[in-house]
Amino acid sequence: MRTDKYKYIKYHGIWDRNELYDLQNDPEEMYNLIADSDKQEIAKSMSSAIYDWLEETNGMNIPLKRAVKYRFGDFKHSNEH
Repeated sequence: MRTDKYKYIKYHGIWDRNELYDLQNDPEEMYNLIADSDKQEIAKSMSSAIYDWLEETNGMNIPLKRAVKYRFGDFKHSNEH
């Protein structure tokens, strides 16, 4: 997903790490900001927007489950604090 400022890449693999780039300050996409604490709301918002778009365009008909990944792209289990 891309906006004028950010590019967000969401992976569904077990070992893949999501990516977030600031296209204005890093047009070469050299610095993945997905772990930056001040970028968590942006990543969360863009991830949600991807699922919203998939639902609106019937893209959820493929075997995907809506998943919120922990800040580094790994799932945080509900029993973790």
